Amino acid sequence: MLNLYKTPVAILRLVMVGLFFTLTAQGAAALSCPSQSGGAITGVFVNAAEDICEPTTFAPGPTKDGHSIVVGATKITVDFFNNGTAYRPARRGINCIPANGSTRGQIFNPTNIIQTFASGGFDASCTLTYTDATGITVSHSFTARSLFQTGSYTAQLDGFSVATGWFERIAPTVVLSGLASTIGTTEQTVTVTFSEPVFGFGPLDLNLQNALGTSYTVVSDSVYVFGITHAVGGGDVLMEIPAGGAADIAGNLNLASNTLRATVDLTGPTVTLTGLAAAVGLTPQTVTVTFSEDVTGFTLADIDAPFMTLTNFTAVSASVYTFDLSNGRSVAVSVHIPAGGAADLAGNANAVSNTLTATADPTPPSVWITGLPASIAGPVTFDATINFSESVTGFVVGDINITGGVITAFSGSGTVYTATVAANGVDDLVMSVSANVAQDAALNGNAASATFTSESIIAELTSTNIAKFMLTRSNALLSNQPDLAGFLREQTAPQFSADITEKGGIVAFDTGSNGPIWARLNANWANDLGAESQYIFGAVGGYSKLSQNLLIGGMLQFDVMSEVDGTATTSGTGWLLGPYFAAKLPDQPLYFEGSLLYGQTSNTVSPIGTYTDRFSTERWLATLGVSGQIERGALTLTPFLDAKYTSDAQAAYVDGLGNPIAAQTIALAQAGAGLDFEWALSTATMLNGGVSGIWSYSSGNAVDPGYEGGRARLELGVLHQLSPQSNIGLGGYYDGIGIVGFESYGVDIKWVWGF
Repeated sequence: MLNLYKTPVAILRLVMVGLFFTLTAQGAAALSCPSQSGGAITGVFVNAAEDICEPTTFAPGPTKDGHSIVVGATKITVDFFNNGTAYRPARRGINCIPANGSTRGQIFNPTNIIQTFASGGFDASCTLTYTDATGITVSHSFTARSLFQTGSYTAQLDGFSVATGWFERIAPTVVLSGLASTIGTTEQTVTVTFSEPVFGFGPLDLNLQNALGTSYTVVSDSVYVFGITHAVGGGDVLMEIPAGGAADIAGNLNLASNTLRATVDLTGPTVTLTGLAAAVGLTPQTVTVTFSEDVTGFTLADIDAPFMTLTNFTAVSASVYTFDLSNGRSVAVSVHIPAGGAADLAGNANAVSNTLTATADPTPPSVWITGLPASIAGPVTFDATINFSESVTGFVVGDINITGGVITAFSGSGTVYTATVAANGVDDLVMSVSANVAQDAALNGNAASATFTSESIIAELTSTNIAKFMLTRSNALLSNQPDLAGFLREQTAPQFSADITEKGGIVAFDTGSNGPIWARLNANWANDLGAESQYIFGAVGGYSKLSQNLLIGGMLQFDVMSEVDGTATTSGTGWLLGPYFAAKLPDQPLYFEGSLLYGQTSNTVSPIGTYTDRFSTERWLATLGVSGQIERGALTLTPFLDAKYTSDAQAAYVDGLGNPIAAQTIALAQAGAGLDFEWALSTATMLNGGVSGIWSYSSGNAVDPGYEGGRARLELGVLHQLSPQSNIGLGGYYDGIGIVGFESYGVDIKWVWGF
């Protein structure tokens, strides 16, 4: 083996004076204390009866420099003589290593030995000598002193300071450590550790194969550090320390060390960066750094990413690292690992990595929702569109906040997503998208959307349907009031009539005015702009004539109405009860009439066709009129002036969806003035018609009847008598003169049958 160290290194060998020797067998000890002139001590000797270091049981004691101290062996016994009298004041002496396998022992300093003597006080010089079986001898001199004290003498074995030493027969071991499994041109440090302090060790004692020594450091008498590199052109590296290169302080030579081996690696690791998206914004993105082999020394400071924010540096393994990168500035992203930032186990520095680039995108995507109706009336299903300002990922149906309904289907990608929404029809439908539930290409989380609401108007719709129904019924009620003055004007026979128009018709039955008990029954139906309605009105009454020109009576009115408008259906039945009167000026064809009635109704409403509610109302009816009759030959003129008022008050209730429906009252007032005429063209044919001015006023829910205010109406027709009991007529009308936004006209055919 070639030793490549060329320069000798000086080593200082420290020899400690004391009892350092190798103990190989049991030995003998002798103690000599020559007599001092005039002294009382005549001799001090080792009791021959007690051999030193005889085999016996011992126990390990404390440690010194890592070695166990053996105690408990037989001690030297020292006897003192005073004037021929032997005293054995104490047993002090040397702990020895027995021959039964122990490896180490200690000569220690016994404490002072004190003995009282009868007289005198003198010193004696003593020498303790120990020789082991191999012939090695050690000795120690001390003073045995006889001191006078009051009333007595004290013999003191003073300063028994045998230099404490070690008996050793174990060779020092040595261990090499620190060399990596691979080696390159970068220096590696190897530590040489002896089991105890040694001398004589230097760089020339280190055997190297295919390696160069670059440095040498003495850390202590037992620890040394070498720097080595691979020798150019050589193969694998081998390193060891042979036996005998160093000795411990007892002279024992070291044993051979372990052998370190390393394979040659002269190629630096490559490094690859992955994980960066095409754009980078404020949201951190994780970049993975992958080395081709395990490395050391790689830190966050070794990453070159100008203007970027780097955080969360993590060593996944010795070859894989991750860090987070974010871009808070509108600058392009460029990140790479320069060469030399890390090294493999052989010390080879890494090569430069690839460069990752990305555009800057610090702006989060915005989001908005379209497709919601402004209002919803009851349960309804529709498609809502969720729009992002740029393509996003990670958006799922659970990211949509919704109340007042549920999402039954969801699809989409990129910038457009579609949600099928089923609104419950009770609550307002509210939709929104929270922030940071989706990410753009730069991983920027989206900004929160605004809140989009479809107002549930089912309660308002229900109230409106009810108000419209009550207003239509009130108008029909006023239009079907009986001619009370007719009971004084002339006697009429019972009759049945039918009046048909292009939008509906009227069927009427009248018992006539011949008796004090009378009845009326009218049935109307209409179909206007898709809305169908039926109204049946009936009245039964009686009167008593107080005079030829005055009567009073009472009547019961009832009506039934149903209305279908799209999906809404409303119906109700009601009654009215109250007094009436009719009067005539004496000798003048001027008639007066009036009535006052109170009643209630019971009704149902299905505003959207999926459920039906019940509600009730209370109503009042008041009428007052004056009319005249002027005959001029074949022409009869009938001027009139009347006023009518009715109110209908609906009670509050809770609908089938749980919505509270507020109470409301509808009032309708009408006042009319006009002139009707009849002109007999022949005995069988009559021309009739009239002109009237009508003023209407309604109050209550915001329902416009279309005829609010004043307007004029024209009627013209012809009536032909088919027989004494039946007539047929053809007529037309136009209503809405003088009012904007209301117009009604039509042609009707009328048949009247008397009986």
